[in-house]
Amino acid sequence: MGSLYLMRPKVVSLCDETWKLAMEKDNFSEWVRSQLLATDESRIEQDAKAIAIWKSTGEWPEWYQ
Repeated sequence: MGSLYLMRPKVVSLCDETWKLAMEKDNFSEWVRSQLLATDESRIEQDAKAIAIWKSTGEWPEWYQ
């Protein structure tokens, strides 16, 4: 992630156990974002296409930069 994205607040309710786990993360918000993106099927498909292009050409597609 980076400052290129507009960050918007979203409240998450946690029980005592998940709150303790969240507190162990250096950057809980970044961790949540990465977990959401890791399960985004369209992003996973896009990543696979970009990797295939990179493997065949040695260059990342411009649209993936």
